[in-house]
Amino acid sequence: MGVKRATVISDGRGIVRLPDMSEPDHYVCEDLKGTLSQFQADGDYILGGLFPLYSSNTSRANRANSESHKCERIQLDGFLWVHAMKFAIEEINNSSTLLPNVTLGYDIQDTCLMSSVAMRSAISFLSMKDGAPFEVKCDYTNYSTRVLAILGPSTSELCRITARLFSFLLIPQISYSASSNLFNDRMNFPSFFRTIPTDEVQAAAMVLIVETFHWNWIAVIGADNSYGRRAMAHFTKLVSKTGICIAVEELISVNLHGFKLQKKMESVVSHIVHSQVNVTAVFADDIYAKTLLTVVLEQNITGKVWIASEGWVTSETVASMPNISSIGTILGVSIKNGNIPGFECYASTALVLNHMPRLKSQRCSSDERYLEMRKCSNCPKLSVEAPVVIGEDLQRISFNVYSAVYTAAYALHSLLHCDLRSCNKGNIYPWQLLKAVKEVNFTLHNRAIFFDEEGNPPTGYDIINWQWKGRNPIPEFRVIGEYRAQDKDLLINASLIDWKTPQNKIPDSNCSTSCGSGQVKIVKGHLSCCYECADCQAGTFQSDDKQCLPCQKNEWSPPRSAKCEKKVIEFFQWTDTLAILLVTLTTVSLLIIMAVIAIFILNLNSPMVRLAGGTICLVMLIFMATTCCSIYFFLGEPNWLLCRVRQPLFSIGFAGCLSAMLVKSFQI
Repeated sequence: MGVKRATVISDGRGIVRLPDMSEPDHYVCEDLKGTLSQFQADGDYILGGLFPLYSSNTSRANRANSESHKCERIQLDGFLWVHAMKFAIEEINNSSTLLPNVTLGYDIQDTCLMSSVAMRSAISFLSMKDGAPFEVKCDYTNYSTRVLAILGPSTSELCRITARLFSFLLIPQISYSASSNLFNDRMNFPSFFRTIPTDEVQAAAMVLIVETFHWNWIAVIGADNSYGRRAMAHFTKLVSKTGICIAVEELISVNLHGFKLQKKMESVVSHIVHSQVNVTAVFADDIYAKTLLTVVLEQNITGKVWIASEGWVTSETVASMPNISSIGTILGVSIKNGNIPGFECYASTALVLNHMPRLKSQRCSSDERYLEMRKCSNCPKLSVEAPVVIGEDLQRISFNVYSAVYTAAYALHSLLHCDLRSCNKGNIYPWQLLKAVKEVNFTLHNRAIFFDEEGNPPTGYDIINWQWKGRNPIPEFRVIGEYRAQDKDLLINASLIDWKTPQNKIPDSNCSTSCGSGQVKIVKGHLSCCYECADCQAGTFQSDDKQCLPCQKNEWSPPRSAKCEKKVIEFFQWTDTLAILLVTLTTVSLLIIMAVIAIFILNLNSPMVRLAGGTICLVMLIFMATTCCSIYFFLGEPNWLLCRVRQPLFSIGFAGCLSAMLVKSFQI
């Protein structure tokens, strides 16, 4: 029996359709044609597109030794993004306000997710507008390329290669999915723009998530590729400034397969368990995230918090894993979703996705991401059997493609000085369009579109929480907040999060419990998040979380105090009960003493006074009266005079009285 080969064919309207597969058991993908499949449409001005329509079955580890690479594995997401570009161009061509009487064409080529293929496709865009091949010149100022601007490619690795070529000729390049901060360098990439936030924005959003819930003991896992390494580098750099400690930091080699990859994943999971980390950030695509979480499920690890990067946070591949809800809470950052009215039905009709399930059992597509197979209730009656709903992870990138097309269109609209009826058509050079792209500022379906000085968009990220409803094994990707890139501000409605814990309590992930007020941290080991708590002593206060400082002279504090109090001056008030009693007794005593003194003076020479001591006794009584009088100087608020009189007065009176008593004793 013959072998049926898969090809991509056009229906003449730019709609990509797959052939009938009535004999799926004999369908193989080894001889797929169209490694550089092109989809073209004429127009006054042509936009180029670089998309992953196919990919090679050769593993990355073996590509260096392989003489040829067949682009034979269908990339459904690439086909979807192609139709997002075509849908936008058709909308613009049918618009009466944007580029009136101007037709946009397109030239879409495959990258095969390989640098050699992407470069060959990129060079094909550089041929002259009249069809002449690309020429080497000293001056390209007046060089009109066939393509006025380029969308794509899809990865940072491919953009790094193609961007140097396009930047040399100052051809505007707008990527819909390359997030590397490498392209912020305007000296090397002056014509590069993107409609996706950068890795640094993603890292900042994820760090703020950790800070928001007061976690300081985390693990960071990433794929050992350009995306994983750069994302982890940005994340760890930002984390180091916040006091958050990374207990486990692991890179998973993309060259590991089979048993070696399994053992590596088991080792990573073991480190997470032994470090007692409850929060793990994972920077990887869905394939490696799925491999990691498979081991987590096998080891029955539950109750953890997983912070997902945008590479897998809305992945149907990971979300459909059996029993995935048992691993704990999944939070993450996702590219902001954009609404493209009518695109879902357009794309599902064009791709004829009702044939795609037949590919799923074939060897060529065992690890591809498939679009969610659900009925599209809003579609009109179509010629295909079952229109479908496109997975959320693919919708988000589709809007980036869609907005990239509109960016080029608005720039061209400005450059051609268009009004409501017509445009001043003429020969446009890419460098002229580049200037206009830098200045675009418009709103597309409630989304502001413009670029900063580094060619980055103002958009941030949606914050996603996986939530399971009822018995449905597939989670809902619920938006519970957003990160605003311009303001560097994270907004989260914590009440919307399903923590999957008793009473929906926020899980802890700290090496040590927080110290109380008036306590300082004594760090154990080399990680600042692991410490013991010690109380500040009396007379000192907690200045920060590491030291206690003494109070000032006019201040005081009890043990374990976070601040010093002003000393309060207390003194005997005339109205105090004890003061009243003391004054009364003193006054009575003083009156008695004064009466005795008067009697002694009047009868100083009498025998009885002499017998009592005479003059010595009189002196003793006078000093005793003086001592009693000093009591009045110790009442009320002290002042300069009272403080200098009361103590000497008491001391003189008391000493004089004792002296007289001593003389009298000697006489006796």
